[in-house]
Amino acid sequence: MGAVTSLLHADRDLSIAGMILDSPFSSLRQLAHELVEQFTAETKIPAFARVAAVGTALAFVKRSVRSRAGFDLDELSCLVRTMLLLLLLLLLSLGCCSH
Repeated sequence: MGAVTSLLHADRDLSIAGMILDSPFSSLRQLAHELVEQFTAETKIPAFARVAAVGTALAFVKRSVRSRAGFDLDELSCLVRTMLLLLLLLLLSLGCCSH
């Protein structure tokens, strides 16, 4: 989670010259599904039950985060933020905008 937090903050602090990140993920929802699949693939739990369990758990977490922190977990996208950061850095390197 620290790698994701770093990526989400990088576009706010252009003094960061580089980052070494260990295993950032692009989507919390996708990560949750992949982890459940990885750790339960050998069990007799049907796939639809695993998907339903992840969906239910994420709905609970999403509601809790929205009420406590005021943002939607599904709106967090490291991939989109990283692409915007790369575009900003490209524009800065070309001298198209100033910081």
